[in-house]
Amino acid sequence: MSGPRGGLSSRYAQHDVKINILDFDDEIDDLRGKVSRMKNLSLAIDKERRETGEIMNSLEHTLENATGSLRVATARLSRAYRRATSSYPILVLITFIVFLILFIYIASRLRRLKKAIIG
Repeated sequence: MSGPRGGLSSRYAQHDVKINILDFDDEIDDLRGKVSRMKNLSLAIDKERRETGEIMNSLEHTLENATGSLRVATARLSRAYRRATSSYPILVLITFIVFLILFIYIASRLRRLKKAIIG
């Protein structure tokens, strides 16, 4: 009696094993798909990292050029300021002379006018 039952249960066991193997195959295929997606994602991340590095290098180069240009412009402005401040006394002297000449001219005109009125 136990013979036929044993054969029956062994057939069910074989059937369960086949179902489990098919389940494992599905899971393995699913895992392969996930690993493939992760690989593609890591490649995309690496590509993005390289592109970002290139952009950063370009920005760094641009910043170095801008810094150099700023230094040159600052030096030019500094020289222009020194020249302007060194000529300040000359400018004051010229202004004083112009006002002195103007004062003498107005005084002489007033003197002539006074003579013309008085007589």
